[in-house]
Amino acid sequence: MATIKFPMPAGAAMRALRTFLPPVRSARFWIVQAGVLSVALLHDIVLARIPGAGHSFGVPDAMTSAFLLIPVIYAALNFGVRGSVATSVWAAALIAPHWWLMPDLSPTHLVIELGNLAVLFTVAIVVGQRVECEQRARQRAEAALATAVTEQQRRQEEQRAFSGRLLTVQEEQRRNLAQELHDDPLQNLMYLTRALDDLSENPALDTGLVQRVRYGAELTTEAATALRKIIHGLRPPALDDLGITSALRQLVADVGKRGTLAVTLRCTGTETGLDPDLKLTAYRIVQESLNNVVRHAHARRATVKVQFGDPLTLTISDDGTGIPPSLGSAGGPQPGLGLVGMRERATLAGGTLRVTARSPHGTIVQATLPSPQPEPLTLAR
Repeated sequence: MATIKFPMPAGAAMRALRTFLPPVRSARFWIVQAGVLSVALLHDIVLARIPGAGHSFGVPDAMTSAFLLIPVIYAALNFGVRGSVATSVWAAALIAPHWWLMPDLSPTHLVIELGNLAVLFTVAIVVGQRVECEQRARQRAEAALATAVTEQQRRQEEQRAFSGRLLTVQEEQRRNLAQELHDDPLQNLMYLTRALDDLSENPALDTGLVQRVRYGAELTTEAATALRKIIHGLRPPALDDLGITSALRQLVADVGKRGTLAVTLRCTGTETGLDPDLKLTAYRIVQESLNNVVRHAHARRATVKVQFGDPLTLTISDDGTGIPPSLGSAGGPQPGLGLVGMRERATLAGGTLRVTARSPHGTIVQATLPSPQPEPLTLAR
């Protein structure tokens, strides 16, 4: 039965050929070959003229073979087997003619010189193979490292995409919940408040029930006010209707009413063409920063600076106790979910967030968010 032989692909043949061919395109390889030639010429020109330096038979002695080991080992370390073997062949081609030019060459010395060349080739092969093994091991390690880095980057991208999707779903749920609370429970409470007010003013109502009805009206009014605060926290209506500046003014006013913290808002630049997601990100960062000041900083004053432009810069500073120096370190306290959430929002928006200590005391939160401005419309003539 005939055996079918498939021809080797051209690419595989070229790769196999490169495995055995010396690196002739490398300038260092030719420098090494020039070094081999220099060693041979050094023996012929210099050592052979010194009395007692050359061998009595007029052929290269062991010192020449020892010197030739230097370029062979250098070629092995830099080019592997193909470079060291080619260098050894070149060295043998320079040494061998001496044997046939000398008529009184003894067989013993010829055996010695052949042994020296055998050592030369053995060193070239052994060292070259060792170097190639180390190179392959390093390449495998680099490939494994690159794969690990790529996998880590892929996981980070997946985690970032998941976090972004999670925040989007969370904001959508907040928006829907705020709308549902506004359209149904809040409206019912307002209707109940008006009904109780009308009932308390009804002359037919028993005098003993008037006070209870008025008290019920006050309770429903307080419940409606609390529900409005919840709706505002879920999704401030001013953010979509009036813009981020108005929403931040309302936020600062609400924080000032809840406690003793005095908050100042300073806005520079013009709020034009901001993406809705960017406005929501900026609002949430300021909101969470002020919540952290109220809960943990024990501060008396806080300042919110908003600089519109590209990028949009948010700076929230306070005069409180400040952050621990070891925050986020291996042995120190870890940042809370609020700070982690702010960083995640800034990262998803393509920006950065830094938390630093303020001198002499306090904390500074600075967020930088890219805010590409819309191109001005040009009317075609």
